[in-house]
Parts: sequence; C-alpha cells; structure tokens
Amino acid sequence: MKMRRLVWVSLLVVLVRWTSLGGAEQPRYGGTLHIAWPGDPAFFDANQGPAQGAPAGWLMNNMYNSLLKLTPPPELKIVPELATSWEVLDGGKTYVFHLEEGVKFHDGTDFDAQVAKWNIDRILDPEVKAWVRPFYEDIDQIEVVDTSTLRVRMKEPSGALPMALAGYFQGIPMVSPQAVKHYGDDWKRHPIGTGPFMMQEWSPGEHVLLVKNPHYFKKGLPYLDALDFRIMKDPLTAATALRAGEIDLVAQVPMQQVPILERSAGITVVTGPAMIPTVGFLNLRVTPFNDLRARRAIGGYGLDRAEIARVAFQGRAQPLVSVLAPGVPERAGRCWGKPQNSDKMTCTIHWPLEPGEAPVCASNCNSSSVTMTVTKKPSPMLSPSTRITNASNISG
Repeated sequence: MKMRRLVWVSLLVVLVRWTSLGGAEQPRYGGTLHIAWPGDPAFFDANQGPAQGAPAGWLMNNMYNSLLKLTPPPELKIVPELATSWEVLDGGKTYVFHLEEGVKFHDGTDFDAQVAKWNIDRILDPEVKAWVRPFYEDIDQIEVVDTSTLRVRMKEPSGALPMALAGYFQGIPMVSPQAVKHYGDDWKRHPIGTGPFMMQEWSPGEHVLLVKNPHYFKKGLPYLDALDFRIMKDPLTAATALRAGEIDLVAQVPMQQVPILERSAGITVVTGPAMIPTVGFLNLRVTPFNDLRARRAIGGYGLDRAEIARVAFQGRAQPLVSVLAPGVPERAGRCWGKPQNSDKMTCTIHWPLEPGEAPVCASNCNSSSVTMTVTKKPSPMLSPSTRITNASNISG
C-alpha cells in the first residue's frame, strides 16, 4: 500500500477523525491501528464514579455504547445508538426509548431495558458519586415497560435529556451488571461494554490493546481488527516514531513540529473544525482581578487575542471572546441571544483591542501595572491542535 501520512490541525476527538478517513477510499477489513497515546489511563468507570480523565475517556468510547449518540462534527446531530428510536411525551416530561434487541455485552450477557435501568440508576445513586450525576438530576423515575422499552419520567418538562445521553463523555455508557458483580471494585480495570472493541490487554505505562468485537450489533463494523494504544507521554518521541513508521497515529504533536511535518515528504496537512477552545481565566480572588474594572482593562480591552493566536499558536488558532469554538454549530449562537442564522460573534464586536481604554479602566480602580506571560504548555491529553496519522499499515 502506498504510504500516506496526514497531519490534522484541529481539536476534534482523535478516534472520530481516523474513522472518518474512509471517505477517501473504499473501506477494507483487517489491520491494526497503532496509536501513540499521550496519557496513561487510570481506570475505566464508564462515568460511574469520579471523572476518569481524558486518556481513559477517549479509549472508553471504543468499548461502550450509550442509548443515543452525536454524529461527527460539524453536524452534531442526536441519533439513536443502543436505542432504535425515542418518543417525547407530556410536553417533555416523559421519554420512551425503544431499544436494540439481541445486543450482547463483551462477556456474552444480554443488554435489555432492565440493564439500561440499572445503569441509569447507578448514575443517580449518590453512593456511586458519578461525576456526571448533575446532568441527570431532573430524572424522577425509570420504568421498564418490557425487555426492549424503557420509560423515563422527569420531575418537570425538560428537553435536555437527549443531549445529556448523547453528548458529554458518551452520556451514560452501558456497563455489564454481571461484570460489576463478578469483578467487584476491580471492575473498573475490566471494562465490559457493548462497543465495537473489547479490551484484551492493559499494561500500565506501556500500552492498551483493544480487539474487534465479533458480535458487535452494528453489522459490518468495525473494519479494524485491533487498536493498539502505545503510551508515549513525550510528544517528540511520538512524532519521531510516526516518521519512522512505527505507529500510525499521533494524538499530540508540539506546535513547533507542525511546520517541519508539513515540509516532510508524504505528509499532508488537513484542517477540520475546532471544537475545543483554549481558555484563560482571571483569578477573581486576588488583586487586581477582584475588581471588575481591572478585569475589563486587562482581560477585555488590553488583551491582544489576535497576537496570541498569531505568535503562540503560529496563526493556527482563531481569537475568541467566549468558550464557543469556531467549529460549534451555528445554533450555539442562541446562547448569546443571537438568531440561529446570524453572523458569528467576533472579537471586534465584543472586546475590540483598544490599548487606550485599558489604562483608563485600570486607573479607575487604582490598579498597578500587570504583566501577563502567555506560555503554550502542552496538555496532558490534547495539544492545541495537531494530530498526525500514517495510514501505511492500516487496511480498513
């Protein structure tokens, strides 16, 4: 196979990106995808407990399914997954989910409405201390209508439940109750879901090997035989391994490496919608930021976002004035009280760079001079924007 390498300049989830590469060629079955993973997963609790962290969270997506899911960006449409469809009744106070039949967990046990209820009840149980519990506190009662029908009653009308189930960190991933019973407290190291891949081996600090689920309920998927996540915390080491052909995909690349990789033979840079912003916060507990006027002076008029994007991010980032990144669908504009089809908000509309205004605001609150240093520190999971894939060893 002809060697192809791709550099992604984006903030999309890694495994969403590589599965979308099939659009360029006809997908073929077989092969192992070797991935340089920048963090060591701590545990896999499927959101049933403390936050498991990004290294485990993105891996978890391959082993579990939720009732609903989101389509890839930029569409981000809520669609069925373990549910085949759902109904909204009583003005949003009742939801009825019709579930897939014949779905098996990796341990061979059945998924059904009773299991779905068990998983949701676990999220709502205060003793479990699920970090996503606040998203589901409006649920009043969960009822099993029959083996493939689940009814969820809300405390009051709400339209938020489908997004919660489909969105943030895979909603409520469905876990095998028998696995939790069998492994006890150690079940978090033995993730048993209904997803396209199953855990075969986990060597902390070295790698995580996921293999194809031969009984996956989505016929014809997955194409790959295995996902081999190799723990490489040093992004330079990962980039070197990619160029040497030892791995196929890198999840974190230092920004300074991007121009070098762009000039490397056989490497193509591909851009995609940025979904995750890089955000800086002012500490309201300390002087001078406990004064609104100082925050306006420094964080508003006095901050040159465009210069930060140009220098710190080498012109590969767009200056923002909110936590809504450019890749967020237009409907998110409603959060700002703007019509769905209106123009996007820009820095020049909300906080134009006006250095002359900053000293005036600062003087009004008797603030002393403040020096800000912008340091682009690598994230333990996501770099501010590069992903690389090498498709030379992938078939499918």
